[in-house]
Amino acid sequence: MIWVASVSTIFAFGLGGIIGWIYRGTVDQNTYKRQLDNLHPEFLDGNGSYVNEELLAVKFMDDDLLLDEDED
Repeated sequence: MIWVASVSTIFAFGLGGIIGWIYRGTVDQNTYKRQLDNLHPEFLDGNGSYVNEELLAVKFMDDDLLLDEDED
């Protein structure tokens, strides 16, 4: 009985690992396709291909949140 339970447990873990591996590959592939379809236009050059370089990010802040050196 212990032998049957041990073999069944090992078989279940192996089968679960194989199914999980296949599922993860499918999800990764579909997620990557969806990410490429939902790119912002700023990430594309004039030809429609992905820009593979550093992009500049700018953050605007309210003047009320900034402290002057003499207001410390």
